[in-house]
Amino acid sequence: MSETNVTPEHLRLCDFCNVIQDEKHHLVSCLRHASLRETLFAKANDLIPNFNQLSSDGKFTSLLMSDNLDMLYAIGKYLIEADCLQ
Repeated sequence: MSETNVTPEHLRLCDFCNVIQDEKHHLVSCLRHASLRETLFAKANDLIPNFNQLSSDGKFTSLLMSDNLDMLYAIGKYLIEADCLQ
């Protein structure tokens, strides 16, 4: 993808939270997806040691680095359902 096609960060505001909408915000902190995230984080806490004690950055990294198929399925399901709420 060309850099000229990238939306500048300052133009990517979450219309729900009024902060920069990036991948980390979408996955671990957007208030619009809080109820969906509870299910995702419950699964993550079962599969990733000490998940609930991690920082937002740690949770984001742990989710994206997981090679557990159940965790990857849960992340995919979360993303599809969150997209339907947009």
